[in-house]
Amino acid sequence: MGKAFTSGILLGLVLVGACADDGGSVSTTDPTSTGPGSTGSSSSAGTTQSATTEGSTSAASTGPATGTTAADSSSGGAATTAAESESGASAGSSSGGMVCAAETESCTVDPCCAGLECCSGVPIPPGQEYCSANVCPRSDRNVKRDFAAVDPAAILARIAALPITTWSYKDEDPTIRHIGPMAQDFKAAFEVGATDKRIFQVDADGVALGGAQALNARVVELERENDALRGELAGLVARLDRLETER
Repeated sequence: MGKAFTSGILLGLVLVGACADDGGSVSTTDPTSTGPGSTGSSSSAGTTQSATTEGSTSAASTGPATGTTAADSSSGGAATTAAESESGASAGSSSGGMVCAAETESCTVDPCCAGLECCSGVPIPPGQEYCSANVCPRSDRNVKRDFAAVDPAAILARIAALPITTWSYKDEDPTIRHIGPMAQDFKAAFEVGATDKRIFQVDADGVALGGAQALNARVVELERENDALRGELAGLVARLDRLETER
């Protein structure tokens, strides 16, 4: 019996040691440690509060995950604000009218001033976009008024008299050449367009088409005359053949 009692004590000590190794505070056998308002619960709450306080202090000083995120958000917010400010300033300078292109001026860099439209796209060559108060060329009959017929023959005569040269723009490489009339000569010849500093594409197209109509009319007339001459020639040949046969 003494041996059994001794063995029981040793077994109990082994079990207590094993529990201490596994859980520490779990090994307590005090029933009050699991009750509400117990010393163990207070100790646990105190430990948790201490850990929370330390975590808050640590977050403020060393920047753990939550603290780092807050810092990053603050930094990111400042960066975003700066970026938005810069973007806003850029937008303001381009669309706010601080710097703008006037009538007939290029709108490849600065936007057109209020009331003007940047004319671009076909048939305007890239890099030659310009601002216009007349709105970019439109061909809808419903946006036009004061129609008047033109004399294609007169247009063709003016085209024939229009000086046409090759040239380079002063602000481009001199090896780049262009061909065409001067805006001043075009304005004087056809009296169209809002300025004598630019040839509007819609007017150039109209002049070209008017000239084409005049040429077409001349071709038709020449073809008619040619057919008549061919008929007369055929009659003369037939008459000559009869005369030679009668001999």
